[in-house]
Amino acid sequence: MLLLSSNGQQSLMAHDEGNFAAEARFMVDSGHWLARQWWGQPVYTHGIALNWLIASSYTLLGQNDWTARLPSILSCLGAALLTYDIGKQVLPNPRTALVGALILGVMPLWFQYGRLATQDMPLVSLELLGIWGLLQAEKFPKYRVYWGLLAGAMVGLGFLMKSFMIVLPVVALIPYLIAQHRRHRHLFNPGLYLGLLLGLAGVGLWIGLSMATYGDVVWQQLFGKLTELGSEPFHQDGGRFYYLWNIPANAFPWPLFVLIGYGIGWRRRTRLDPLVRQSPYFLLIWGYPVVLLGLLTLFPTRAPYYPLQLYPFLALLSAIVITALLQSPWQWIGRLLSDGFGLLGLVLIVAAVLTSTGIPGVSLPPEVSDYQGMALVLGIGFALLPYWWRRQATRYPLRWIWGWLVPIWLTVTVAGFSGLLGNYTPDIKAALRTPDVVAAVADDAVDFVIETPVDGETHKTWVLLTLYTPQLGTLRYQATELPPNHAAWVSPKVSLVDAEPYQVITELRQWRLIQTR
Repeated sequence: MLLLSSNGQQSLMAHDEGNFAAEARFMVDSGHWLARQWWGQPVYTHGIALNWLIASSYTLLGQNDWTARLPSILSCLGAALLTYDIGKQVLPNPRTALVGALILGVMPLWFQYGRLATQDMPLVSLELLGIWGLLQAEKFPKYRVYWGLLAGAMVGLGFLMKSFMIVLPVVALIPYLIAQHRRHRHLFNPGLYLGLLLGLAGVGLWIGLSMATYGDVVWQQLFGKLTELGSEPFHQDGGRFYYLWNIPANAFPWPLFVLIGYGIGWRRRTRLDPLVRQSPYFLLIWGYPVVLLGLLTLFPTRAPYYPLQLYPFLALLSAIVITALLQSPWQWIGRLLSDGFGLLGLVLIVAAVLTSTGIPGVSLPPEVSDYQGMALVLGIGFALLPYWWRRQATRYPLRWIWGWLVPIWLTVTVAGFSGLLGNYTPDIKAALRTPDVVAAVADDAVDFVIETPVDGETHKTWVLLTLYTPQLGTLRYQATELPPNHAAWVSPKVSLVDAEPYQVITELRQWRLIQTR
């Protein structure tokens, strides 16, 4: 339900989901599925798998925002189920695994990217499928070769999804694979290596056919992107500590529980007894996310969506801790958290009321009203936490856990139905629905006249107009190339002085839709 919540209006974000959706449209329209397509040019800066999925969705169900996002929505659901099943195997209590899967679904950034047409959610689901395959090989040793085949193949599929990003989780698994090898024997599983070879053979076939078709541009773009990401440090404002504030902000409040868990384990030199002290999967459930976070931190390029690979394990760790806090000797931490977040809830309620009624002498931006309902719902939920702890936690512990989950679940639901998540460029779609624009673009192909080079904001609008214009014509670089009686989108810096006589139908983000006479 969360993934489908909306106000009825959907529109794609320009970067990156608009890029993938537009490239998939070109693939379907041109019939060339070997490369991501952008106005007749092959694009090999990332893997191809997401574009294949979106293009397949378009072919089967038609082109619209929901079908562009369908692969991510299904991947998000699959990742939640895999998280639950992984949790059932690595944790002693299946109920804790269920709590972990539920926590994952209400992490704000996870919920957002579960509805975006980007590579991140399918990549995480492939990574989880590989880990699940390893665990199945342990659970069913008779069929370990087949499960190893599945786990190994995920490396190649992960490369097809997001190229070299799949290397990081593979490296993060090495401590678990080596240190626990005497027990699970994964490194002696021939199926694992066969799956790895088959997956990489698929990658090699794709690259080989692509180079035979498009030449050296394939190699240059694919490996040039790796060099670019390694040499261009984004988000330098956070430096090496970028993820230390970004992850808590985007997964609030669950990273706090994870920190408490690591703190308890470090101070008492236990593994949150009695939940995972005897667990043979300690290096997987506790070690894997630490190593992966370290690798992400060392990589110069930092982005808020990279840590989504950590979120399933953060959710399971949060479930372990929130369950442990109901037991002695950690109940005082549970009480302290309940009181602290209860106070935060009261602050949110007061803020929601004051901003809705108005603060004398204070002028608030109009965007504040969009968040009042969310603040009120979350505030009421958090304000009730002290009650759930004092009156219910000892007799009905699940009610205290639900006291954390339900307010966040309702808050993200409000965000979805209010259009805050999922409707990112309503101005573009609204402009294309006006009668004058519909009359100009509905029946005839529309050309695009662009400046070179195209700056960032201009490129964003170019992507969206390319995606939402019903029929695409020719890409041009001078307005003088436009024929008479023709419609065209003209980018902001292109001069129309020497163009054919024309009429400006509309202007949108400094782009002009013109009709030559």
